[in-house]
Amino acid sequence: MLKRPNKPPPHDEGEPHQDASHQHPKRVYRAVRLPVRVEAMLQTIADTTQQLIQQQAQIQQQLQLTRRMDRLEDLISWQVHIELRHAHAEGVQLPAVPQP
Repeated sequence: MLKRPNKPPPHDEGEPHQDASHQHPKRVYRAVRLPVRVEAMLQTIADTTQQLIQQQAQIQQQLQLTRRMDRLEDLISWQVHIELRHAHAEGVQLPAVPQP
């Protein structure tokens, strides 16, 4: 008499087979020692990255200062324009202001 292999019982769609593993096997990580030149290369990359981060922060700070200076220059120009208009309306003659 031929023996049939045991088949899992029928199941509903989406239900896992009984013999299927539900999780991946646990991974085991072990510390390894890298070659000296690889460690040196990684350290160089880390140092360079840190320098780039600092340079980017300095550039951002300079951009903020430049924007602030532009706003202050615009404010001063506007105030001078208003004062000149008031002086002209009152008939006060002011000396010409040299252009920057």
